[in-house]
Amino acid sequence: IEHDCELKVHVAFGSMEIKLPDTVGLINNSGSFFGGVEIKRQATSDPNYPKIILVGNCAFGGIEVK
Repeated sequence: IEHDCELKVHVAFGSMEIKLPDTVGLINNSGSFFGGVEIKRQATSDPNYPKIILVGNCAFGGIEVK
């Protein structure tokens, strides 16, 4: 990944696992309703790394970012 990008996700009654490389940052702009979004990765310390902007929602399920 060379540039910032937006990842749109919509999860209902299920789950999603997202695996990102260590060389990207993450901005979580997602929400949940009777579910959850769990970020299990370490924050990237280099502000020059490209960023993934997570946008979307989760209902009755889960999103896990590793």
